[in-house]
Amino acid sequence: MLAIEMDGEQHDPVRDSVRDARLAEMGIYTHRIPNRMFFGLDDDHCPDFILEIQKLCEERAGRLAFPGPLTPCPSPPEGRGEF
Repeated sequence: MLAIEMDGEQHDPVRDSVRDARLAEMGIYTHRIPNRMFFGLDDDHCPDFILEIQKLCEERAGRLAFPGPLTPCPSPPEGRGEF
């Protein structure tokens, strides 16, 4: 299992490490994303968080989330999906 935590200004590393250890004992890995990075408030490179989480899940599951190549959704038939 994977827990995603958004770390804000109130982040307490000591308290969080104790909680992370308890969760790890139950087989739950904690992945932290700093709020400032997520919301683009810092000048640091902002990773693709969805791709990052997908890779973590694949590593923990031992398999790919999408075994084949992804294909785009087909266009709707003419006259459908238009306003």
